[in-house]
Amino acid sequence: METTNNQTNPSFELVGDHWEVIFPDGSRRLAIGQEVALYKAFKEKENSLLRTNEQLIDAQLDKGDCLSALQLIASPKRPDGTYNRNREACEKLADETIKKMRIK
Repeated sequence: METTNNQTNPSFELVGDHWEVIFPDGSRRLAIGQEVALYKAFKEKENSLLRTNEQLIDAQLDKGDCLSALQLIASPKRPDGTYNRNREACEKLADETIKKMRIK
């Protein structure tokens, strides 16, 4: 059973093989084809926006990973003139970050 719920607008519920419109007062009626088509189109768009939002969040996280790696690798010398990072470890971090970005 799939149901939508809103305090002011009708919601839809899949009952067996047909859709019903449920009104705020609790009354119901069989949904007509155009209503079902609009509801399904709305749900598709909603799901598409959720996927897009997830992709944007992933992109921001990837961007953050790259920025963190770059800041670590490019950070300046310590006051005593030495670096507090192993060059090989920095190269490995850069390679792993680049590979991670290419996988997505």
